Amino acid sequence: MCVNQIRLLLTLEVYTLGSEKKMAKIIEEALRNEGLSYGANVEKGRKRRITLTVNKDDLNKVCKILRSIEGISHIIPFYVWDKPFDLDSLIRDAVNIVKDNVPSNASFKVVVRKLHEDESITRLPSRVELSRIIGMAIQNELKLKADLVNPDYIVHIQLSKDGYSIGCCPLNIYAKRRCHLEKDFFNRLVIIFEKPRLKGEVMDMLRLCAAMNVELRIITDKQSMKVINEAKKEMETVYSKANIKIYKNLDDALVDVVPIAFTRYASTNERELIRILKSESGRIGIMIGNEYTGLSIEARQKAKYSIRIGPELGLSLRGVTVAAYVLGFYAVLQMLNSTQ
Repeated sequence: MCVNQIRLLLTLEVYTLGSEKKMAKIIEEALRNEGLSYGANVEKGRKRRITLTVNKDDLNKVCKILRSIEGISHIIPFYVWDKPFDLDSLIRDAVNIVKDNVPSNASFKVVVRKLHEDESITRLPSRVELSRIIGMAIQNELKLKADLVNPDYIVHIQLSKDGYSIGCCPLNIYAKRRCHLEKDFFNRLVIIFEKPRLKGEVMDMLRLCAAMNVELRIITDKQSMKVINEAKKEMETVYSKANIKIYKNLDDALVDVVPIAFTRYASTNERELIRILKSESGRIGIMIGNEYTGLSIEARQKAKYSIRIGPELGLSLRGVTVAAYVLGFYAVLQMLNSTQ
């Protein structure tokens, strides 16, 4: 299929909502700096979408520039766009586009998106079924390998009331690669939160632990259970994702961890924490007090170690700040150790 111009669809990150015009200007400026003059157009009626039409000869250079711009999530080069829908024509065009753009030893995945809910779209087979039909046709005719997990190329089908559009490109162009730590990275750490007094401090700690996949153990009394239930009601989704355990007895929460109290009254600092993390083989319990009284005397006595963090300025930190600091400290230490 001979195509001289390619229509690029750029989908933007969530945080750009309302700033699409600003992103369009950033894109145009980045292209101009590399000697290319293409207009970036904010797509009407749909949020966080920008289109531009480029010459095929410039496609690789343009995609490389675009992939370097923060704020762009997906880049989809369409070789056919807004063509009246006919399933046989869609399949034929998809096969031809893949034939022209995907190496014979590469794998592929078909992604189908429906943009509208009017009858012309809803009466079509489901997205999953269309992906299967088109994928089977590509496999049968071109003998390419389908890979639904980590394909080399993405074949993107967009269906709208205007017709169908077909895009195709390598996965590293199509989607931004996001590096992240392993989900079990913090499994060695347990946050032990003693008798919180404010709904806000519970909510903050829940969000931190859910986001970092860290086990949270809360020591409760009647007052703390009240704020925990209030926090749970206000953020049910986060609460359901958090690995949270409730204890009435501090000893039960400490039974399988090396308890470390974090307090500004300790006589040792982060250097001692490094030694502890290297010398102790068990799971580490990060003991955090509430924002009114801090850790109880009983909790301080049961701690195997006590650590203070940061410089001495005569100020204490919020519990969630201490927990986040320790998690970051641990992460950096682990990554440094892995590179040695």
